[in-house]
Amino acid sequence: MREILLNYSIFFKNLILWIIVQFIVACIISFLPNSLFNPHGWPYKIRKWEKDDKIYKELFKIKYWKNKLPVGKPFNKNDIDLREFKSKKLSYINKYMITSCKSEAVHIFSIFSMVIFFIFHNLLITIVIILSTLLINLPFIIVLRYNRHRILRFKNKL
Repeated sequence: MREILLNYSIFFKNLILWIIVQFIVACIISFLPNSLFNPHGWPYKIRKWEKDDKIYKELFKIKYWKNKLPVGKPFNKNDIDLREFKSKKLSYINKYMITSCKSEAVHIFSIFSMVIFFIFHNLLITIVIILSTLLINLPFIIVLRYNRHRILRFKNKL
């Protein structure tokens, strides 16, 4: 019984640390200057294999699940809410693109920040934590890239 309680205790401590790290990453990135988030620069620019959206539509079947993901509200009041596209003005589109890049950065850095668990655990447990974080964050990265590409095409038509 004591071993089971110890395992639950370790699990909940890890879960709390995981949530805290995710929150810290999101807060830090949301207040970084917009100039760091260029939709045409690395790592946000659209790759050749993404150009026709085929990978998103056929491999990931994105249209069936993209609207089912929860969307967090921005921490920074200067960022916009990505839940809906509200304007066709160029200034809004540019702000949307930057906020999208910031959101992608949050999910990418959330994955990489999990190496902190190496301090507390052995390699196997840390790999499980990193893979879990990857599975949680990857769908959001996919949707952000897919939507940003669609909006970029729309912007180029203006």
